[in-house]
Amino acid sequence: MKKVTLPGIALALLPMVSFADNTTPLPIGFADDLNTGNPVLHSNHQLVERANIPVLFSASSALASAEQTATITPRCPNTLNINTVYPLGGAQKGGSDCFHFKLDKPSKIYAFVMAQNAQTNVTLSLIRHNADDTLTAIGTSSNPASADELISSIEQPGHYYWLLEYVEADGSEFNFGVMTSEMIDSHELNDSISASTILPDQLNRPVGNLDSILDIDHYAFEAKRGQDVLLKLTDPNNTGEFVLEHLEAGTWVEVPAEGKVITPTQAGEYQVARVRPNFNLPNNPTNAYQVTLGSNVASFSHHSVDPDPYVLRVPYSAESAPYMTTQTYQKLRWSMILQDSTGHPVAGGQAFFIRWEDYNNRLLSNAQLTTSFSDAQGKISETIDLGRCSTGSRTVTHTEYSNGYTNRWRSNYNIGAWRVEIPSGAGESIGIGGQRHSFVTLGHLCDQDLLSSTRQ
Repeated sequence: MKKVTLPGIALALLPMVSFADNTTPLPIGFADDLNTGNPVLHSNHQLVERANIPVLFSASSALASAEQTATITPRCPNTLNINTVYPLGGAQKGGSDCFHFKLDKPSKIYAFVMAQNAQTNVTLSLIRHNADDTLTAIGTSSNPASADELISSIEQPGHYYWLLEYVEADGSEFNFGVMTSEMIDSHELNDSISASTILPDQLNRPVGNLDSILDIDHYAFEAKRGQDVLLKLTDPNNTGEFVLEHLEAGTWVEVPAEGKVITPTQAGEYQVARVRPNFNLPNNPTNAYQVTLGSNVASFSHHSVDPDPYVLRVPYSAESAPYMTTQTYQKLRWSMILQDSTGHPVAGGQAFFIRWEDYNNRLLSNAQLTTSFSDAQGKISETIDLGRCSTGSRTVTHTEYSNGYTNRWRSNYNIGAWRVEIPSGAGESIGIGGQRHSFVTLGHLCDQDLLSSTRQ
């Protein structure tokens, strides 16, 4: 068990295959797309246990074998359908009911109880009937009073049971059922704080989807050095289906569209975020989102843009309008180290090398973009190939003094520009090229001819 510290909250993160610790009410209308089953009457059916075969209450048990067959005899007498809402009436305090359902495909399942009145309090358990005829408790949901109950799990084909136990009941009708989904992302099961996807010490960009209107994806990041943390959501298709929230002092707070930078109160503090559906829009599991959660890139060091070796530079005296700060024949070698707010290298940071071939036409539409991500040491290293140019737009003659000789050269070249942008914070950036000097001039040398060489 790993204890983690959150702002104002402590919890244990456990390896889980199911969860039932969510007291958030089920969204209104979530079951509208499900079938409606015939009313079920309370009959106090019990889950029949075979002699010497106990129910194994272990939420971390291995998934049941997909080879379960029809030879299993259900322990509960009534078999109900999946993706169906069933009304149940007549329940009495202290009683219980057991119902059977079958999965034919690997699925994520949501077992639920809803629409209880103030005098009804149902405890919901979900149980798997294993291939060896044993039973495993997947999870139990027992929220206070008449709050909704929900258990989610990723399961294999086989036989399962709802177990409904009535802490309080006056016979009034309530609804229960199970909803299934096959379109799950690689981070499941992360539907609760305790089952959060733990992200590594870098700038992370997990991609996921919401497989149903009940799916809520949780992510946690430890600020090991107390470094600033960046949190934001990208909705590539602009669907509006996703809402990003941050856990602040035990309360979920919606994150602004541009994102936010979080400053932890201490080193080792976990930041927890979740992506939930926008309940005002239909859910489409084929749409994806991207969360950015991890160390914010606050600075950089060891930046260099190196030309080809042995470049014969055109001096300021020959070309000053503009002076070509960077000059090369064909290639540039670009490198830097990205750092967090404590100066520690950031893996997974992003930087853009933006280049224009024409100095006088520096529109964004004319830019050539190189995107790079920092490695485990926070380093970015790229070789940018400008290609060879045979004829440039400018030609000058200039003098070189070398090894006791005076050399006259004619150089032909093009003048462009470059800058580096590094996303930092919520909608901001740092880099090379800012408000005062928005770019660095680049000389692309096409041809150089030696006109004369005289010993000094």
